[in-house]
Amino acid sequence: MPELPGQTDAAEGAHSAEGASAPLDLAALASATSVPAAERAAGAASAALATELAEGLSTRADRFVDGLSEQDVDRLLAHCSTMLAQAKKVQWVNQRFSSYLGRCDLILSITLAAIPSVTAAVHSLMTIEHFEHSHTVMAALAGLQTMLVGLNSQLKFGHRLTEARLVSAGFESVVSDLQVAVSGTLTKTELKERARACEQKVKDTLALSNNNTPQWVIEEAEEALGSL
Repeated sequence: MPELPGQTDAAEGAHSAEGASAPLDLAALASATSVPAAERAAGAASAALATELAEGLSTRADRFVDGLSEQDVDRLLAHCSTMLAQAKKVQWVNQRFSSYLGRCDLILSITLAAIPSVTAAVHSLMTIEHFEHSHTVMAALAGLQTMLVGLNSQLKFGHRLTEARLVSAGFESVVSDLQVAVSGTLTKTELKERARACEQKVKDTLALSNNNTPQWVIEEAEEALGSL
């Protein structure tokens, strides 16, 4: 995740603040995932994203003094604009990932539900036809079902889908709040409070999920958002 703009401590001056923002390098994170170490690398990339954003959001708005100068307001608006850009990226990635997980979960669930019926039908047919290899076929079908049950338990599509949807919904709310913040309709005090609230909401939302972001989702986000 990006390091959002920082500001100097209030003790150095009631109306001074310095900050810099570093945009999210999705391409670099995408290159971290590779086969056969894709799962491990994806986990490391996702952890780095969450950690970097959490560190970048450490009470940045609180470092602005209560009596904001026009320069402070401009920097705070830039801070909110950077948060808005990154929040849109995270929201897009999780929305796309949840769509993918939903399809995978549906396909696997339908397959698991269909195998017992198929097994029963095949067994009846082979009994009627006196098929000599019926035991082999039944053993293969039973093994297939066991394998799919184990795969479903390992991948946890349903659990990961729920997490991705929660994060997507959380960042959708953050995006809405930040759009109001950068619209220029808030007072100085309201702007500072809105920035502080959004920072906390981002931290709370990130804590809801341990999903690893796949390489292809990051690449799609880079292409889609880069074209906007």
